[in-house]
Parts: sequence; C-alpha cells; structure tokens
Amino acid sequence: MKIFPVLVSMCLLNFAVAVDSAPRNVRAIAQGPGADNASEPFALNIGVRLVEIPVSVHSAGGAMTVDNLQKSSFEVFEDGVAQDITLFKHEDIPLRMGLVFRVGTLPERRQRIQSVANSFIQESNPSNKTFVLDFDASTYYRNPQFNQGISEMVESFVDIPGRNTGIDPNTKKAVLVIANVDGIDNSFPCCGIGTLMNYFQESNDVTIYACGLQSENGKPAAKAIRERISQIAEKTGGEAYFPASENELRDITRRIAHALRNRYTLGYSPKNLKTDGTWRTIRVSVHSNSWDRPIVRAKQGYFAPKE
Repeated sequence: MKIFPVLVSMCLLNFAVAVDSAPRNVRAIAQGPGADNASEPFALNIGVRLVEIPVSVHSAGGAMTVDNLQKSSFEVFEDGVAQDITLFKHEDIPLRMGLVFRVGTLPERRQRIQSVANSFIQESNPSNKTFVLDFDASTYYRNPQFNQGISEMVESFVDIPGRNTGIDPNTKKAVLVIANVDGIDNSFPCCGIGTLMNYFQESNDVTIYACGLQSENGKPAAKAIRERISQIAEKTGGEAYFPASENELRDITRRIAHALRNRYTLGYSPKNLKTDGTWRTIRVSVHSNSWDRPIVRAKQGYFAPKE
C-alpha cells in the first residue's frame, strides 16, 4: 500500500473524503554550528537549538478561541525553568494534516461521519496537505502486510533523519483520529490505531486530536480507554473528545478546525544545552486581563537531541 504525503483528492482505502491541502511544523529543531571566524579566535559557536511550540488558547470552558493575545501574555517553562521567548507568531499556517478513521462498516453511519469529515476539511486551511487512512476498508483488513501499511503511512507523515520527503521539515503537523471505542479496555489499541497514536506522540512534532465514538452497538468507551486517549492527545497539545452523536461530533470537529487555524507559535532556545536525548517537560502559561482563567493547550514536552 502506497501513501502519498501530498495533495489527495480522495480518501485512501475507501473512505471518500474530499481533501484539498499544503505544509509547515512543530518540534525541537537542531541547527548546525556556524562557520568559524578567524578574526575572533576566542569565540565559541556551539550551535543554537530552537524549540517551537504551537499553542491554542481558549476561554474558560473551552467555548471560544482566544486570538488577541500578545507575546507578553505568555510564559514558557522547561523543566520548571523560565525560558526567553524569542519567536512569536499568530497566523493561519497550512498544516500537514492526517485524518484517521475506524468507524465501522454500517453504510449510513459511515456516510454521516464522512459528511462530518468533509465539513472539517472545508473549515480548515485550504492549503493543508492531507492524508486519509481508513482502518475499516476491507482491502486494508485483508492486507497481510497490515503493519507494513501503517509503517508506510507513518513514514509519509513523520520526518525521519536522513530521509528526504521533499516537504519543508518545519511544516506544522496535526492528526485527527475519529474512532469507535468499545466498552472493552483493549479494544482501542486493536487495528493499529493505538500503536499509531503512540508513535505520533513520541515524534515531538505532531498534535493529536481524538474523537472517541460509541461503537455501533451503542457501548460507551471504558474509563481506561478514555483516560489513555486523553493522555496521548493532551501530551501533544491536542485534546480528546467523546461525543454521543454525529451532530455533537460535527460541532467538535468545527471547533478543532478553528483552533488549528488560530494557534500561536512560541519559540525559545533552551537554557539546558545538553544533548542527552532526555525528555524535557514544557509548561506554557497565559496572563490576560481580558480573559479569566484561559485554557492553554500546548505540547507537554519533547525529547532533546542526542549526540
């Protein structure tokens, strides 16, 4: 199965979603050392690492996106240490966007969710570059190279050192997962979706939004599944939702599309210069006289480069 990380006109593997989409991204970016200057023999250039964080801010309760903040409204902490914000942007940036589905095979249900997905795409930046992966397609279920298929999809979306995808490595990335979640604790990881989400959360540069639906038999998601999905999404700066109906799902995906188009990008050069591959915890706080207790969503950390 071949997955193309470029403009897609129909969904892969039978989920017919009209897709129009372009790129940019979110992660710790290691920049190489600059050229030596012979006239300044005592100047040591050790290289600069810039950590970029997409941040969405919402009013208390999450009903509204807050889009009028200034750089001075934000504080960033890495492992509890305040960082100097050197990059601040607030603009509608095209994304590399992934839509992942496992919604069952009932035709009417799939059509309703397909309609929701189309609305999400229409609400999103028209320059997004989007892939669609449908775990319910019969051709995918019967594919003996199931795990290999997931691997190909991941490689088309996530930057791997030494591999040239032809896409700007700084492209922001996001994934929207819409999946049935049964009342059995081990149901969500089946079909590779749990593995896929775990992979994305470790990539440093993908924001995950997840919508866990009641299954076709009407069973609600087990508490353990809800907690696990929420944990993964929130770690990346996204959020998990558990709508009770397709109408509620439509409202949620509309809010997600709006949030993705109204994110702030904060950047800083970490005060901890060690390249030891360890996990660095990030906390972003917002102070505003205009908004009472705003909700901040940002990735919770990243893995430092390792040398």
